Amino acid sequence: MPQIDTNIPTSLYEQLNVKQSVFKKKELVLEPALTTTAATVATTEPAPIRKPMFKPTFKKPADE
Repeated sequence: MPQIDTNIPTSLYEQLNVKQSVFKKKELVLEPALTTTAATVATTEPAPIRKPMFKPTFKKPADE
């Protein structure tokens, strides 16, 4: 266990433990959400072709 010279108040640990004890796990849902199927139907249109933001240039071996 690492040790440090900084004093951390016990109340801070207690606050952290209280916050973490309130956390609850969500149920695992194996069915796809309805919003994702609607989004895939809307994306069947072809996406517009986007130009690259920059053109990469590479050094030629003769320029070294």
